[in-house]
Amino acid sequence: MSIENIKITAYLKSPIVGDPPFLDALLTYELAFCINNKSNKYNKSTPIKNFERLPIPLVEFDIGNEKVNSCSNPIYKITAEWNDKFSKRFDTCFLSLLIDSDKRKTINTGGGYLRSRFQSIHVKVIDKVIWFARGDKEECQKLLNRIISIGYFRKMGYGLIAKWNVEKIKENNSIFVYDSGKKILMKTIPKNGTLKNLFGIRYGYGAFKPPYWHPQNQKEIVIPC
Repeated sequence: MSIENIKITAYLKSPIVGDPPFLDALLTYELAFCINNKSNKYNKSTPIKNFERLPIPLVEFDIGNEKVNSCSNPIYKITAEWNDKFSKRFDTCFLSLLIDSDKRKTINTGGGYLRSRFQSIHVKVIDKVIWFARGDKEECQKLLNRIISIGYFRKMGYGLIAKWNVEKIKENNSIFVYDSGKKILMKTIPKNGTLKNLFGIRYGYGAFKPPYWHPQNQKEIVIPC
């Protein structure tokens, strides 16, 4: 793996639902599909020790007793946002009349793929999302080129990517950046005793590495702000 400091930019051509994802989560998800290790084989009840560690093309950085991937949190500017409604219903009112009575079947519209939905979604207009990372530029480019949208409700046309740009840069801004002598945090990291002289932080509870949604990955964290 050829290690470089890189800047990754996703240019969006449609509004996004939810927040832009963490880069390591995005690469892990896409790599899982590349090697036919579908993410749906795991769920929240699967012990974290049973998860296969995928070789995403990012360098790992040691913080205390933990390893974090060398990639910043997503950086973006919201130019507009609003609440919208999403609805879906499988219309069964007259459909059964088109089918012979002896061929009719029961379908479940209360759950599964055909379930009815009506929910509020928060939509944001974001022109571009930037991540700083340290890793293999070419391998990151290959995986990212396969991703055509990000965020939630992608099948509805939200979060479409116009293009990816992966470029080499001089400085390593993946976890920390130095500005006027100040050490500024760029990535969510675990809370431990190595936080002296850090600027631009707030404390919280959540995950700092994939899978971000797993309960066993939730702990005290430090978040850039």
